[in-house]
Amino acid sequence: MTPGATRPDPDVFRRRVSCVRGWLVFLGLCLRLITCRMARSIPLPDFVPHKDPLARTAYCLFRWHRLRIIGHGHCPTDGPAVFVANHHGLDDPAFLWPAIHLASGERYIPRFLMRDDFFKGFPWDWLPLSLNTLCERCGAVLISRGRVNPHQLRPALNALRTGEACALFPSGTRSRTGAWIEYRPGDIEVPGDPAALAALGARMAELPAMPVVPAGITCHPVSGEITVAFGPPIFVAARSEPADLVACNAEICAATGNLVEVNAAHLVATLLWAMNTHGRERLGTRRLVQAVLDWISSTDHALIHPALRREPGTACLQACHFFARQGCARLAGNELIVCPKRVNTCPPWTVTYRKKNPVRYWTNQVLHLRNLDSWAVSWVLGT
Repeated sequence: MTPGATRPDPDVFRRRVSCVRGWLVFLGLCLRLITCRMARSIPLPDFVPHKDPLARTAYCLFRWHRLRIIGHGHCPTDGPAVFVANHHGLDDPAFLWPAIHLASGERYIPRFLMRDDFFKGFPWDWLPLSLNTLCERCGAVLISRGRVNPHQLRPALNALRTGEACALFPSGTRSRTGAWIEYRPGDIEVPGDPAALAALGARMAELPAMPVVPAGITCHPVSGEITVAFGPPIFVAARSEPADLVACNAEICAATGNLVEVNAAHLVATLLWAMNTHGRERLGTRRLVQAVLDWISSTDHALIHPALRREPGTACLQACHFFARQGCARLAGNELIVCPKRVNTCPPWTVTYRKKNPVRYWTNQVLHLRNLDSWAVSWVLGT
């Protein structure tokens, strides 16, 4: 070996080889799926047996280095489990999947419940590969939203019976307004029912109860970090009465709401919302930082972004610049000036809501936290 050279790390080499192998396996399986679509007589390939090399492929594809996991100890170490999370973006499953996989010590490969018509219509039907079929072969359980029948749930129940994990978003759809868990009236008749699935799974597995693990997925709009936080499991009895299932669902949703990781953008957005609501045009940046420090010291909410705790002044200034770039405010010297026309915008209840009114979107994510609105109003009004 050349003097001064470092010895190659065998673990790094092994990971790279596994990643290359994963890409080859992934491309080979995709080609088989395309062939199956052209020749119906060929059986569809199954991706699940190749989970280990494909996990390395997914690591490169979805940039899991942005992922931060909190609450590893709340993931069960044995037996089946149901994971429940909020749903804000299309890439939520791409981050919840590795979080569950890593937090469980690579024990669980979760089966996601997914809408069966998600990738139907233009432009998906023009692709040579059906993305719905691809997701199903990767382990997703396709269901009809609002009219689920027992036959569609059979793969999920079989997975729970054999000690695997399932994951679902109880709202049944993405949040448009930023609300942590958003049910849209008229869009779905029956919201996702994690308690009923857990009770059925417990009966299938012949267990007295099934753990339901709440999870919170928080995206930091400034840094792009994704945080997945797990909470203590809630056990649903196998022989629960309907009223007990309703109470369990409420408990699960409340637990999920407590798993939002508050960052500077959340707090600055809430202050901008309070300024606009009460007709206060300006707020000094020094007073803004003091307000944030006051909330951090007085709140009982445990999940606060590390950068906000470590350098609150820098984090708040970055958040102010973020909303300035969005046209919701502007910085003039040491003052933050709200732009009422932009903040007063009432966007349609569509995926454009986040882009058209970022202040409302990021405020809505945390307004369910106790006393947050009164904190913002008191600092804006100087009371």
